Order: sequence, then structure tokens, then C-alpha cells
Amino acid sequence: MCKKLLIAVTNRSSYNKIKPIVRALPNDVTPSFLLGGGVLLYRFGSIDALIERDFPECDIHKVHLAVEGDDLGKMSKTVGLGIIEVSTLLDFVKPDAVLVCADRYETLAVSISASYKNIPLIHLQGGEHTGTIDDKVRNANSVLADMHFPATQRAGIRVSHLINSCDHIYPYGCPSMDILLSNPDVECVINRGGRGNIDTMASLIVKNTHVVNGKGKGDIIDCGNPYIIVMLHGDTTDKRFVSHMHQLTDALDMVNTQKIIFWNNIDPKGDQIAKMWREYDCMDNHRFIRHLEPEDFAGVLLMSDCIVGNSSTGIREANFLGVPSVNIGDRQHGREHGSNVVTVPFNKGAIYDAIMGRRGMVCEPSNLYGDGNAGEMIAARISYEINR
Repeated sequence: MCKKLLIAVTNRSSYNKIKPIVRALPNDVTPSFLLGGGVLLYRFGSIDALIERDFPECDIHKVHLAVEGDDLGKMSKTVGLGIIEVSTLLDFVKPDAVLVCADRYETLAVSISASYKNIPLIHLQGGEHTGTIDDKVRNANSVLADMHFPATQRAGIRVSHLINSCDHIYPYGCPSMDILLSNPDVECVINRGGRGNIDTMASLIVKNTHVVNGKGKGDIIDCGNPYIIVMLHGDTTDKRFVSHMHQLTDALDMVNTQKIIFWNNIDPKGDQIAKMWREYDCMDNHRFIRHLEPEDFAGVLLMSDCIVGNSSTGIREANFLGVPSVNIGDRQHGREHGSNVVTVPFNKGAIYDAIMGRRGMVCEPSNLYGDGNAGEMIAARISYEINR
């Protein structure tokens, strides 16, 4: 008899980590999805239709986990209401295990509900350290979980210290790296020295230009010419964040290159970021995008001059691909990173200097967050453990 695995996806970036695992699950595990939070909301890059297309055979349960507002209180309200909704759903689905990812505040509703119902909880990406409320959420998920898949060896050690004793800690890597290699052109560049292959690079330029200009709004981006990627999300613990974030747009005004700007996530202070980008929209040479499919984003990131902002993408995926990263502020403070990353404060001059210094820099790709095979290993381990 197949075991039922309910997988919570509440953020578009979390799906990049989930997708390779679901693809690799053996036939003795039947996955279904709990979708909530930003993945159901258009302005935050809704991806429910994408998940339905990728896994048409899977049951998908949509739960309203997003409380409106731009203040810190919406997080606790979301969790409180979410517990009621998720508890009801668990009674209906009756899963044999539940999987949550990383540190999204919405996941606490899932972890608490599953734990009180004595349903085994699986946690991805525990044991990492960052500079926001995410640390507490991530640690809480780890404490509640019964099986752990940290992304690095050091994170695995932190999980073991956090929960004292556990025989189910498997630091197999971050499945997002698997997604990057699922783009054949990116795989050719990373694993087969493809940057010297004119046909591969020409193919990426054509595909990236088509993908980028088929989404969002703004100027036409020519991916055969230099461009940078910008990603900025709210910092829930930095009281000066809103007053300082305009230092980024001031610095970008000084950088004469194409800019692909990705919309922020659902975190508090996101409305202020969105307002900033709308005011910035009068500038030339940029394009705003809510979301790209993970495989397409891999090619766009690989060919960029650098990534700028405070997203973990600059720490994880950029590190794997060897893309220079300018990390701004304290949102990623303490997270393991490679030599591709330089961290600067929210200061116009420091940001500008870092961008100009990192643009086009040759960085060595790194397997700090995995080698591109994490999804298969995690799927096999989940199958083994829940079928014991």
C-alpha cells in the first residue's frame, strides 16, 4: 500500500527545492500538495497553475494562509488562522507524513498541526543561520520535525545540536541545484566546460532573451549584452530597512547596464519595496518580472554579470553556478557562502562599488549546497523511512 506524503509549498522559491524530490519519489509514495501563502497570489508570482501542470496526477489542496497587511503582525495572524485550516485539511487527507521547507512563517502552521496530530514531520533546509526572524521559524520547524534534510554538513551539525539526539539527519544538499542542472544548456556549461562552446552560449542567449521578454513589463532586455539581476525582500528585524532601501535604487541609477528586477515576496515591508520599484519605473534599461520557471531562471542567472540584493539565491544558486553576488544588509547574515559573495551595507557608494567590482568577475562554481543530486537521495530516504 502506497504511503501518502503531503508537501507544503507556501513560497515560489520553496517549489524549486520541492520539485526535484517529487519527480524522484518512487511508486510506493503518493505525493500531494498543500498550497498556500504567496504561491496562490498573483502579485507574488502565483505558481499554483505551474505546479498543477508539472504534476497533473497529484492532488492539490489550496489553503488560504495569507493575511493582508504590511506589518509584522500579519505573520502571527497567518500562523494562527493557518493552524485551523491546516488541521482540518489533515483530517481530510490523512497523510502518513508531512514535508515542510526551510523558514517561511506560514510553514509553522503546518508543522504545529502535523505535530499535534502525531503525523511524522519532514523538514528541509534546517540548521542554517541568517539575520532575521527566519532563524527562529527554521529552528522551530527543526525541533518539531522527525526527519531532517539540511543543505550543508555544517547545517546538519547545527540541527544535531539543536535537537540533542536524532538518528534521522541527512545533509544531502539543496535540491535547487538539481533544478539548475535540469536546464541542458546550464548543465553543459557547469559539467562539461560549455562556456567555450559557441553553440551552447548562443543557444542560452536566444532562450534567455525570449524567456525574459515574455514575462513582466519594462524595457526589452538583450541577453547577449551585459545585465544584472536584482532581488530585494523585506527584512523583518531591521527597523531601518525601509528608510535605507532607497540606497539600492540610488546605486542602480549609477550602474549603466541592463537590469532584470524580480518582484519581492510576501514578507512584511514588501508593500514598501513594491512602492519603491514603481517609483523607480521611470528609469530606463530595466525590466520587472514576478516569476520565471526554475529551469528558465537557471539560464538567466548563469549568464548574468552578477546578482544584487538580499535573496538567498545570491548565496545558494549563484554560488553553485559561479555567478558573482552582491549581498546587501543583514538578511542573510551568518549564512554559509562561497567566494562569489561580497556583503555590503545599505549605502549607495558601497553598493555601487561592489557591483562594479563584481560585474563579470570569474568565480569558481562550488558544491557547498550540493552537487545536483540531492532530490534523488532525499526522495529515496523518505520512501525508505516512511515505509519501514
